[in-house]
Amino acid sequence: MQVESFANILTARLILNVKNLSVLFFLYLSISVGIAFGVYFFVKYMEDKQLLDAKRINVAGRQRSLTQKVSKGSFIIAFSDNSREINRACQFLPRDLSRMKDQLHQLKNGNLSKPLDGNYQQALDINYQKIEIQMRNLLQEVNDIISYCEGENNQAQIRVHAEKILEIEPVLLDLFEANVGIYEAETSFKHNQRESTYLIMLILAIFTYVAFTLLLAVPSIRSFRKNYAIREAALKEQQELNNELAVREEELTQTVEQLNLANTYIEESNANVDAIMNFSSLEIWSVNRDGILVKGNRAFRKTFRQITGREPIEGNTNMLETFRDVDDSWLVYYQKAFQGEQSTFSVAREYNTMEVTINPIYDRNEEIVGAAGFIKNISDQIKTQEEINISNARLRMALENTLQGLWDWNLITNEVFYNETFIKLHGYEPQDKHEADFEFWENHIHPDYKKIFDEYISDAKNPDTPVSAAFDYMGLKKDRSTFWLRLQGRVVEFNEEQQPKRMIGTITDITQRKENELRLQKLYESEQELNEELTVREEELTAREEELSQYVKELEEIRERLEASEKRMRIVIENLPVGAVLVQDDQLYINKQMSDIIGYKPNEIKTVHQWFHTLYPEEDYENIMKMYNDVLSAGHIDNFLINIFTKEGKRRIIEVGGYDFGTGVVWTISDVTEKRRAEKMLIRNERAVRDLHHISSNTDIPLDEKINQILDLGMERFKMDLAVFSNVDIKKDLYTIKNARPPRGILKQGEVLELKETYCARILEDEQTIAIEDITTTNRCDFLAYHRLNHRSYIGTAVYVNDQLCGTLHFSGAHPKTYPFTENDKDMLNLMAQWLGSELERAGTAQKLIEAKGVAEDAAKAKSDFLATMSHEIRT
Repeated sequence: MQVESFANILTARLILNVKNLSVLFFLYLSISVGIAFGVYFFVKYMEDKQLLDAKRINVAGRQRSLTQKVSKGSFIIAFSDNSREINRACQFLPRDLSRMKDQLHQLKNGNLSKPLDGNYQQALDINYQKIEIQMRNLLQEVNDIISYCEGENNQAQIRVHAEKILEIEPVLLDLFEANVGIYEAETSFKHNQRESTYLIMLILAIFTYVAFTLLLAVPSIRSFRKNYAIREAALKEQQELNNELAVREEELTQTVEQLNLANTYIEESNANVDAIMNFSSLEIWSVNRDGILVKGNRAFRKTFRQITGREPIEGNTNMLETFRDVDDSWLVYYQKAFQGEQSTFSVAREYNTMEVTINPIYDRNEEIVGAAGFIKNISDQIKTQEEINISNARLRMALENTLQGLWDWNLITNEVFYNETFIKLHGYEPQDKHEADFEFWENHIHPDYKKIFDEYISDAKNPDTPVSAAFDYMGLKKDRSTFWLRLQGRVVEFNEEQQPKRMIGTITDITQRKENELRLQKLYESEQELNEELTVREEELTAREEELSQYVKELEEIRERLEASEKRMRIVIENLPVGAVLVQDDQLYINKQMSDIIGYKPNEIKTVHQWFHTLYPEEDYENIMKMYNDVLSAGHIDNFLINIFTKEGKRRIIEVGGYDFGTGVVWTISDVTEKRRAEKMLIRNERAVRDLHHISSNTDIPLDEKINQILDLGMERFKMDLAVFSNVDIKKDLYTIKNARPPRGILKQGEVLELKETYCARILEDEQTIAIEDITTTNRCDFLAYHRLNHRSYIGTAVYVNDQLCGTLHFSGAHPKTYPFTENDKDMLNLMAQWLGSELERAGTAQKLIEAKGVAEDAAKAKSDFLATMSHEIRT
């Protein structure tokens, strides 16, 4: 009773405030739309969380693959004998290691590091602590292997590091697999929670709809009972209201369609892939191996709604389950696609015939990851074929009336249909019996023209040549008399394997005209070829004219938008502070900064192939192009280092990054040559200083051996072929070689030369360290040292002992230096010279102490002898 009273009160208020049914309808519609929007935004929020979980599982799984790549690359560098494989592994190993660290950072501290629920986070933290320990070990070993790629270690040393990496690999793989399991378990738990939440929301929505329906229905029934006397008038009024509502609904529908059209236009101008797919009249979609819809264009979504009554949701709708409910025959074609087979079949849809093609989709590892479907309306083609068949029948009748022989040849069974005119031209009567096969025709071809006949027919049947044949040949009549025939035919039907199935044509008696035509044969053949080509072109243009006329306006608009977008993009690229390269198809555009790096102007390099042909040696072209294509096909572009050669022939090291925006790629390039060279120089200097300290601190090595070791160290540091430490006597103009490396080289230890004939004279003249990258560019080529050694690069300095000139320390090489000597090189040489002077000074001091000790011992002995003699004399 209380519920009924409440309903009565509510009904009275509704009747008081609501004047007609249209207001009631819009009130109900507003409540429904509000509930729908609330459910939509809540489901979208839950799907975003589910997408984050899926990304996290995907990245955690890729950690295993990157670990295996790093281990494999280290193993190839350490144990492979193939230099190409080693160089390729050296290029990809730093990139894979960097990607591995970046993905680990994303999972732990980046945008994928969302805390897990309950015990999952505790287990994950424990795993990441273990992974950090193993990653530090892995980074240490891999960096040592990378140093081998830069020429700092030998292959025997890095094999130990590679073996340690192989020991670390299974531990990391197990830890990453455990992380994937934790993420999957936590995702499954959240999925169950979402299912429960969706069920509760569904129940609440149903309850809300039922409650509002009852609240709106009860007042209407009670009002109907109370106003029975005036029901006819109310019914008429209701009819008028319904008509008004219908008009408003139609206006609302038109408004919604206009809004949808505007939204579609905006979406087409902003979405590259969707624009391309929706531009086609085909229905296009793709699924993964589980049957989940990945992508679908507008035509596909429209048809899907018409057939199933549901809206397809990318990443959610299961196409296999849908086809199982609608038409399970499609499942067979999907299974074939997942096995690598392409399927094409036809289906009927209302008054149209649709051609369906389902192809497998492969990833970069040639593994099938899903299937793509295409649906094309071929009703017009079928209708056209029927019209062609009718036209053929009419043509056959026309040929009979014009005395032209008609033949219809089944190329599969070799059966041939001949009309009466064909039979009469060969001297037969229609009632004469003859075989309906090609053998009958072949027997009536002159032997000298059978080869010509076969060649023309073969060309017509060849898919790579025109499908028509037109030629003259000599035929034989029933009485074996000869006559000339003109054959014109065309292949009109192909089977599913695109092999010719049926050929139709005519023959005409041209005996009376042959003599004149033979004189014009060459001209006629040329004209015939042109006519055939024009016929083919005309047919193609006719077939595409209607389609092109529909798209020309849209293409023009797209072209204008693309030109404006490209212009804006080029302005941005030109003003970038780093080198930039824009690649679209095979066309290439470089900005001013990039032109300054490579030395080429933008109009000198316009295509991708010109870029690689210009900046790399010919022998490296294929490898560089393969590497470029691999980076593009990977689906994402990470920063990497690579060498290029400038217009002056100089090798530069550049750091490359890129962004793939769908219709092209923007590459950003920074010249890090000097940075890399400085880093290597610093590493070499640190190693040389450590080695120098080790030599000087070892007191068990003789001085001469220490000098030889410092000479070997300098040869390795400066990449020279000869090292010499010498004593000089300026007054006597003498140059004496004290130590030389290699010991069996051109210069021998103890050899004496004239000082003025050596490069060291320049050191003493200028009183500073001398460094010459190429002696042939100086005025020292007439010296004896150049003619004897034929060395072109030189670096040397003076050695002082107790602030007195002792000699020189220098290194020379047979080839000029590629890069000039730096101040670091001179500082390192001066350090070696100072150490050598200190060692000589220390050795000289030690020798003086030894000599003083000997003199003291001799004096003590003489004193003892003298005292003994005096004592003896005193006693006697």
